[in-house]
Amino acid sequence: MGISMKVKVISKFDLEKIKLIKFCDGNKNFDLICRNNNLFNEIKLEEFYDIKYDGRNLSFAKITSFLEYNKIINKNIKYNEHFVLKHEHLNLLQKRFETFFNVVLTNLIEGRNIFIKHDNDCDGFSSGVQFEIVLNSLKKKYDESNSQKITRSLMMDPYYTIEDAFFDVSKNNRFCNPLVLVLDHGSSEQDLLAIKYLKQFNCIIGVIDHHCFIGENEVDKIVDCHINPYLEGGDSSLCTGVLTYELIKKMGYNKLDHVPAIPAMADKCPAEIINFYNTFGDDLEIYSKGVDYFTYLTRSNTNSIFFNDFFIKPKKYLTIFKMVLDEQNKKKLFVKEKLKSYIKEEEFNNFNFVYLNTLNIMPKKLGFGASKIASLIRDEMTSKKSIVVCKGANGFTFRVSEEINFSINEFFEQIKLKFPNGFFMGGGHPKAGTYSFSENFEDDILNELRKQLKSI
Repeated sequence: MGISMKVKVISKFDLEKIKLIKFCDGNKNFDLICRNNNLFNEIKLEEFYDIKYDGRNLSFAKITSFLEYNKIINKNIKYNEHFVLKHEHLNLLQKRFETFFNVVLTNLIEGRNIFIKHDNDCDGFSSGVQFEIVLNSLKKKYDESNSQKITRSLMMDPYYTIEDAFFDVSKNNRFCNPLVLVLDHGSSEQDLLAIKYLKQFNCIIGVIDHHCFIGENEVDKIVDCHINPYLEGGDSSLCTGVLTYELIKKMGYNKLDHVPAIPAMADKCPAEIINFYNTFGDDLEIYSKGVDYFTYLTRSNTNSIFFNDFFIKPKKYLTIFKMVLDEQNKKKLFVKEKLKSYIKEEEFNNFNFVYLNTLNIMPKKLGFGASKIASLIRDEMTSKKSIVVCKGANGFTFRVSEEINFSINEFFEQIKLKFPNGFFMGGGHPKAGTYSFSENFEDDILNELRKQLKSI
């Protein structure tokens, strides 16, 4: 009985006496034992072939174009060019969404392990859990042996570290290299080393992010697919949870329509975006703050089923969130009262500069780290527009009122040039971010900051 099919070679493995080739026909993965050394050497990884078997002889003919194979992939799920949200930044990213769609779907069908890495806040969790739910649902169509692993884990630092990358490569125990999805981080200069490390092991890499970067983006030259509004002249208006949602809708998944409003509110997206996605009415703030609070509590349990269950059935958690947030509001009053005597406030023209060293007073057990304290001060503890700097274990955390013409990222680009030995790392949004540096440069940074604030 003859066989003829178009395939992609996804791995080759020399087991001394046995040479194994793993390939995919667009629907399933197959293992082939190859006893012809010359043929084994001729067949190349990631190439496409027309394979024929007449019952006695096996032959491979190389396909010069990806289109033949891609037609097979696309018969399963068609790419939908329309976005749920009408937004100019999404339209600018259309080609990047299509590329990301094809990369994820192709690697899912090929049976590669998929590692989902995300930031440890509400936006990061919302992105990571959405992908985890959708990919596990889709894989049931293709992975009959249930051997494909789809795992999700946190990035504890404000960027994708070399330690993260080392762990991700080390835990892959299959013949073909994994697809690594980096969410709510990945676009910055600090992510570059880890991403280069992954590429040394031929990993497939996808990044979805909405954080600002300065100058030409080096990450974009290396990864296989990359969605970030800043790449196409956009800004951070669309958080990663929203971008992820728009992508999974293109994969045909329709059970998470309530999700994007939660990270949109947590990340302070424009009101029109929040309102567009909101299915919770007046309770949205409770859901958003509740998720944000629990992301802080579950940092030691990265794969907690709590979030998977919540994002599928959110309404059953409303009572829990109300109870927890009532208690948290009581703690917030205590924290605000405690902070008053430690805050140092300076007045500049029409705004205030606020500085706080949190290292000795940070009430971590109450759920308030440096970032939350900085936001709390800016939003609830100053009478004027403000620039807030909180010293924490990871350096300086900044929060800037929207009305003030000051970009944290641009400021630190200048600082890096002035103090090249400062070992500056970090990033974020123009109005909210964290930077670490050599401790010797703390006073220099604060002095330069004051100089600039006088000119605003």
